[in-house]
Amino acid sequence: MKQGVKVKYNENRIVTLLGPGTRVSGDVFCEGTIRVEGTVEGHVTSHDSVVVLSGAVVRGNVQAGRVIVGGQVFGNITALERIELQRGGQVLGDIAAPRVSIQEGVAFEGACVMRPLDQSA
Repeated sequence: MKQGVKVKYNENRIVTLLGPGTRVSGDVFCEGTIRVEGTVEGHVTSHDSVVVLSGAVVRGNVQAGRVIVGGQVFGNITALERIELQRGGQVLGDIAAPRVSIQEGVAFEGACVMRPLDQSA
C-alpha cells in the first residue's frame, strides 16, 4: 500500500461468500470482501473487508481494511480503517483499529487498541 494514498473499502462489494451451512477448516484469504455466513476454523484475511454475519462463527484471527461482526469471532481482530461490532455480535479476543464502533448488546471480552496501526505502543 502506498504511503499517503487513501484506500476505499467496500463491504457491499462481495467477492467471496461463505454461505450458511458452509464449514471451512483452514485459513481464508481474498483480495476483495469476504462475507461469512457459515463457520471458519482458521484465520480470515482480506485486503478489503470482512463481514461476519449473525449466526456465523470464526475461530481464528480476522484481519482486513474494515471488519464488521454481527456473529461470533473467537480470535483477535485487526483492521486498517475500522472495526464495527453489531448488536448481538460476540468477540472473544483483542481488537485493534484506528476507529472502533461497539453497539449496545455486543458481548466483547478482550483489549481494545485505537490508534493508526503504523504507530507503535
